[in-house]
Amino acid sequence: MNLHISFCFLLQTNKYNLLQIWIAIKESKKRRTVQFDSPALGAVWIVFAITIFSLTFYQNIIGYTTTNILKNEGYEWLEKNIATGAVTTLHPYVLSVSSLYIMLYAMPTLITGLAKKFKPMIIGAIITYVCFIISCFTNSGYDMLLHAIAGTACWLIPGLILYKKYKNVTAC
Repeated sequence: MNLHISFCFLLQTNKYNLLQIWIAIKESKKRRTVQFDSPALGAVWIVFAITIFSLTFYQNIIGYTTTNILKNEGYEWLEKNIATGAVTTLHPYVLSVSSLYIMLYAMPTLITGLAKKFKPMIIGAIITYVCFIISCFTNSGYDMLLHAIAGTACWLIPGLILYKKYKNVTAC
């Protein structure tokens, strides 16, 4: 099975998801009160993590599965190079799904931003939707850059703002 670089990259993010789960469990033991919207927002982020994992799985398994199904049914896809006339076997693959990942990044961020009325998250989600639109019209070579912009706008900048507010409150 051919693993693409995006799959390996996204597997690395699973380490950070596990770390975030561990931190959340640790922090929940310290927390004395629960806000009324916390369970709903928690559910949104759990569904987001499952969806990202599922999309990664789909992206990397569908070509292999399709090849095997076709082979078992006695079919083979061929491609012809119109310049040389060479005919070779075509291995099915999923077109770049990086745009879909970028679109998904915005979903829980926008929901959380709207629910908490936190403008940096709302603006981050809008920037991420703009990155999604741009990614639909550009070469996939720009996808990692757009992922970085989306991640920075959705999570890093709002996270740093929240961290600064938290430090100011706890310092008093």
